[in-house]
Amino acid sequence: MNITVVVDGNEILEDVNVAVPVALHLAAQVCGNSIGVIAQDLRADGTCTNTSTGDTFQIDQR
Repeated sequence: MNITVVVDGNEILEDVNVAVPVALHLAAQVCGNSIGVIAQDLRADGTCTNTSTGDTFQIDQR
């Protein structure tokens, strides 16, 4: 799966291919939630946002 991570408005990772566990762990770190919550967020629309910082995580299954 490919991921993109935006921190402080800057893409720090763009279209990087990683394994599912790595993607979930990174999303949990960026968005400040547990992996269970992240899995639900990503399943819904493929993105999550940290409400405190505005950092975003996007996942694209290819």
